[in-house]
Amino acid sequence: MKDMNFPLDIVWLKSSKKVVYIEQNVSPDTGIDKTYYPHVPARYVLEMSAGNVKSKNIKLGQVATVDYDKEAVE
Repeated sequence: MKDMNFPLDIVWLKSSKKVVYIEQNVSPDTGIDKTYYPHVPARYVLEMSAGNVKSKNIKLGQVATVDYDKEAVE
């Protein structure tokens, strides 16, 4: 997690957007020596500020929905 300044929650999703693996509160102090990966096949990964998995009650098996502001993406 080179140059990261805050801990992350990392969520992996299958192509169906089903949550298949979660790492919570990953510290930036782990440096570049540790690699994080799911223990099952995954297509997507979401990285968010630590605490989001707990506060949003994200669980294995849930299906993610993505809602974004189209203007912000363009």
